[in-house]
Amino acid sequence: MVSDDNRLASAFFAEYVFGFMKHDLEAAIEGKANFLAALGLVTYSEFLGALKLGTVTTDADNRSKFEAFLPYLGPAYELIDKQIKADPRSPRGLYQVVRSGLVHEYFVKEDALIARHGNVPSGVFRDTLTGKLVLVAKKFLEDFLVAAEKVRDEIAKAPNPETTAFMRRFIALQPANLPSTTPHSSSHMTAGTVVGPTTPDKP
Repeated sequence: MVSDDNRLASAFFAEYVFGFMKHDLEAAIEGKANFLAALGLVTYSEFLGALKLGTVTTDADNRSKFEAFLPYLGPAYELIDKQIKADPRSPRGLYQVVRSGLVHEYFVKEDALIARHGNVPSGVFRDTLTGKLVLVAKKFLEDFLVAAEKVRDEIAKAPNPETTAFMRRFIALQPANLPSTTPHSSSHMTAGTVVGPTTPDKP
């Protein structure tokens, strides 16, 4: 029998990660909102790292949350993080240069290019010809979704009480032997749910 923790993790990730997050990131990429897509990717990465660590409601140490997700993205992301950290001007690596740059300064904190598509090996890499740091949103999203599956599975196997409590705020599980009758979150803040009139107001 599938445990409640496994069902909870599966339901939460299906609804919010592979549902809302994936949809919004795809919409930004296809809508040519390069910077918005990049911002979403790095902040969502930090969020999933926090879920894995069990620190999602903790305000401090956002760098640890972000870096906790990098191994799931793959060795290429860990390598570019290590290379950036080798520069004494950026000892906090990708977190400092890309995540904090996009969050606090709009721009990446060094000469960079943010693209939507490209046949590239990694969502973030250093262009050997120009020296620019390149973020390709479509590839980053592909790697993000694969990484999210791994995080989901690990949370289901060894759930952190803080993460479980957080997910239960947004997902109401039906008893295992009953069909689900609530397709969306039980929270009053459910994303995508229209509260009130469903037709536009007329002037």
